[in-house]
Amino acid sequence: MEFSKPDYDDSIDGLNLDQVTIEANNIRLKKVDSPLPKGWVGNQKFQLKAFNNNVEKEILLVPYADAGQTSGVISTWLKLKK
Repeated sequence: MEFSKPDYDDSIDGLNLDQVTIEANNIRLKKVDSPLPKGWVGNQKFQLKAFNNNVEKEILLVPYADAGQTSGVISTWLKLKK
């Protein structure tokens, strides 16, 4: 499967980026088919195991070129879980 580098966009799942962490040795992207925000241009969305305030949570990522189109906070980098 080919896709561009995914980014986090908080307008998709509403988590505070400062509280999201990932484990470096457990990065597995899974393509998912679920709705994106109304009017979103593009249709690729990926799921990644992460942590929100140290609670395991699946976060959603979109291709770099698609992120930010609804004025959400975006990030290419996510903090590592300590």
